[in-house]
Amino acid sequence: MLQNDGEDGAEGWDLDDAELTELLTNPQPKDDFEKACFDYVEAASFDPSNVPDEVLENLQNHLTPPQVVELACVVGFWKMYTTIHDSLKIPLEKHLHAVSGFVDL
Repeated sequence: MLQNDGEDGAEGWDLDDAELTELLTNPQPKDDFEKACFDYVEAASFDPSNVPDEVLENLQNHLTPPQVVELACVVGFWKMYTTIHDSLKIPLEKHLHAVSGFVDL
């Protein structure tokens, strides 16, 4: 999906290999919109019940309510995915260790 060009009605952002590698290995926000998203993802990933008010306010300043909900759902999905794998003692595949981001291994 990240490399899909979005043609034919499919979702996609048309990232090339270099952009995808950069996103997975050294994520840096390109603008205030992305910074608001990155800050929320990090805060919600580490301590979802204590996301700072300023992080939530910054989201509201840069995203529409549906975008906020979608971002929260993405974070929640990956937390659920991780919880299922952790509870069943399914390890993260070795080839994904370098791009595990906010996951403690």
